[in-house]
Amino acid sequence: MKSIAEVLPLSTAFLTEHNVISPRRSAEELLAAVLGIKRLDLYLQYDRLLIESELEAMRSFLKRLCAGEPIPQIIGEVEFYGCRIGLTPDVLIPRHETEILVDLAVKKIKEQSMEGKVLWDLCTGSGCIGLAIKRACPSLTVMMSDICSKALAVARRNADRNQLSVELKLGDLLLPF
Repeated sequence: MKSIAEVLPLSTAFLTEHNVISPRRSAEELLAAVLGIKRLDLYLQYDRLLIESELEAMRSFLKRLCAGEPIPQIIGEVEFYGCRIGLTPDVLIPRHETEILVDLAVKKIKEQSMEGKVLWDLCTGSGCIGLAIKRACPSLTVMMSDICSKALAVARRNADRNQLSVELKLGDLLLPF
C-alpha cells in the first residue's frame, strides 16, 4: 500500500518520462478522480493509504493518458458552466471556449422576456450547451436534438444528473422540430 504522498510524485515522474503536458496537475486530476475527491483534498489527506484496486485504477488511468486519451474522457466527466457533464466516446469533450459562447448567449437571453421562447440545441451531443443555458435560464424551454441515439442517451443522463427538464428529439438538424 502506498500513500497519496508517495503516489503523486511517482505518477508525476511517470508522466514526465512520457512527455505528458502538466504532469503534476494531470496526476492530481487522475488521482482525485480515482479516489472520488477534489484535487485540494489530496493534500488534506496526504497520508491516506490507497488500496490495491485504487492503485490499479490509477495505473490504468496513467497508461491511458500516456496513450493520448484526454483526461476528461478517462475520468468520464467534466465541469461545464456549472453542470457536471458525463462523457462517453459517443460525444465530444466540451471545450472551454464553448463556455464563452454559452455565457454570451445567456446574457442575450436574459435581456429578453423568456415567455413563449424555445431554445433549440441542434447536434446536442453531451447536451452541455442546452443544459448550461437551461441551468442559467430555468424558465426557458429547451429542446435538444441529435442524429445519434447514443449521444442523445448521454444528453438524457446529463439532464437527469443535473436535474434539468429538457425535451430530447432524435433526428438530423431541424427535422425533429
